[in-house]
Formats: sequence, C-alpha cells, structure tokens
Amino acid sequence: MPMHKAEYPNHVWSYDFVADQTSDGKTLRFLTVIDEFTRRALWIECARHLTSFDVVRVLDQLVELHGKPATIKSDNGPEFAAKKVQEWIKDRHINARFIDPGSPWQNRA
Repeated sequence: MPMHKAEYPNHVWSYDFVADQTSDGKTLRFLTVIDEFTRRALWIECARHLTSFDVVRVLDQLVELHGKPATIKSDNGPEFAAKKVQEWIKDRHINARFIDPGSPWQNRA
C-alpha cells in the first residue's frame, strides 16, 4: 500500500512499540507516537505491559493536547489491530493506515 507523505502538523501520526530489557532481564515496552510532519515525539509511554486499553488512553490524551490527526499509521500488531483501538479511530473519523507486513521503515514511530 502506498504511504501518504505528511503535509502539515497533525496530518499523519505514527505509533509503534519498542521493547528493551532491564539489567535483571525483565522486559520494558515503550509506546511511541510521532507526528510525521514535525518529526516531534508526541508521546512515549513506558511500562512492563501495554495493551490496547493503554493505546486508547494515550490516544485520548494526545487528542486532548494536540487535536486529532487526519491519519494514524501503524503495523498490524495486536494492540493496534484490536477492536477497541479500531473503534476509537473510526468513532473519531480518523483514517487508519497499516504498513505493509515486513516493512517497518514505512512506520516512522
């Protein structure tokens, strides 16, 4: 699927998860959200476990702070493809775009 280039602030947000380990071997997950036009990190959420409920909570806070994006882009991870997240996006009339499988460079988060 061709990806549209962001043309103004809040046009396209990208979000993704990054994982790391602490020195004792426990996993930490980071939910990162960026504005693709400004390249600004809008949010970084860190926790041992992050779910679709956490994604919706973060998106609610971001929309309150910045207004809603025209498009939100992610991979097909279960937290992003979850019904709760997709309903949140649809209810706010935001375009959802999923990157091509195996193409992480398409998601700039």
